[in-house]
Parts: sequence; structure tokens; C-alpha cells
Amino acid sequence: MADILAQICDDKQAEVAARKARQPRAALADAIAAAPPPRGFAAALRAAATGDLKVSSCLQLFGLDLVALGSWDSRLLLYSVGRGKVVESRQ
Repeated sequence: MADILAQICDDKQAEVAARKARQPRAALADAIAAAPPPRGFAAALRAAATGDLKVSSCLQLFGLDLVALGSWDSRLLLYSVGRGKVVESRQ
């Protein structure tokens, strides 16, 4: 197990170094300064919970703009951050 974790750390360090080489810190700071303000992620999630939904869990799906919301009454909502709305609901 320790070997796997060490490999993950080594791979991530190499990835971060490659990204730093592609975009210097000054360019990153300029991009951040020029970026629009945050869209209010927490408020958007609260707005997505329509009606009486009581959220029991929340998970951002890696690599996607989707957040999975689970409720205490076993409902599942998929919320699109990019679209700003619920894109799928299942009971």
C-alpha cells in the first residue's frame, strides 16, 4: 500500500512541476485577476434543492461539471454547475 501511495505522490509532483513549467506563476496570477467572480456555488446548490429536499450527501463528480446530491428520502439529483440547474433526478 505504501508503494502505491508513494507512486501517486511522485506522479502528482511530476504533474504539478509540468504545469508550473507550462504556465509561470505571474501568468497564473494575471489569469486569476482577469477571471470573472465566483458564481456562488453553495447558493446554486441550495437553489437546486427544490421543494422539501433535505440533502444527506453531496459529491462533485471528478472531471465533470456535475454534483451528485443525495437526500434522506433516497432521491438523487445530478446538478450541472455549468448549466446552473438540475439535469437529472431519480427516486
